[in-house]
Amino acid sequence: MRKNSADKQPEVSASMISCELIFWRHGKCENEGVLRGKTDSAPEPSAIQAIAERAANMPVPHAIFSSPLRRCLELAEAMALPLGQAVQLQPGLAEMDFGDWDGRSLNELWQQEPIEAWWQAPWDQNAGNQLPPNGETMQAFEARVDEVIAQILCDVQDGERLWLVTHGGVIRCMMASLLGANRVAGFYNRLDIPHGACVRTRWFATAQGWQGQLIWQNMELVR
Repeated sequence: MRKNSADKQPEVSASMISCELIFWRHGKCENEGVLRGKTDSAPEPSAIQAIAERAANMPVPHAIFSSPLRRCLELAEAMALPLGQAVQLQPGLAEMDFGDWDGRSLNELWQQEPIEAWWQAPWDQNAGNQLPPNGETMQAFEARVDEVIAQILCDVQDGERLWLVTHGGVIRCMMASLLGANRVAGFYNRLDIPHGACVRTRWFATAQGWQGQLIWQNMELVR
C-alpha cells in the first residue's frame, strides 16, 4: 500500500474498481492507563453497546474484518450479530507489539523508559528504532499493516463497503500513508483517534495499484 499511496486524486474511469474501507477503533477497556498492544484487555460492555448502536445506523457492510484481540473482536461480533454476518479474523489488524513495555502503566513508562523519544521518531536509529525491547519494530508494523490492507483489497468487488475493527496504531499507520506523511517525525502524535472513532476511506484500483482517499465527515464519537 505504501508505495501505491497517491499524492493527488486518482482519475476515475467508468471501468475503475472502487470500494470503501471503514476503520473502527475499539472502545474503552477495563484497565485504562496502560500501553496496550498485544495485551488482550477486556473491553467495557457499555462501550461495545454504544459503538454497535451507532454502527447500526450506518449503511450495511458487505463484510466485517477484525483484529483477533478481544477489545476488537467482541465489538465486531456485536456489530455483526444483527446483520447475520460472520466476522472474518485478520491477525494483521492487531495492534503493535510493544514487547517489554506492553501492558505497563503509561505514567511509569514515561518516567522510566525512553518512550517519548522513540514515539517522536520510531524509525530513527538515534532514537532507538529497535525499541521497545523484544517488541515489534515500527518498520515491521508498517509492513504488516500494508500487507493486511493489500490482502483485503485483493478480494474486494466493485462498490463494496467493508468494516475493519482495529486499533489506534493501525489506523494512524494507514492515515499517515494515505496523507503522504509516513515516517514524518511526530506525526502519529498529531492524530487523535479516540475510542470508538470511525474513519472512512475510499480506494481505487488503478494501473499503478490501489490508491486511497480519506473521507472526512462529522460524526459523534463514542469515547
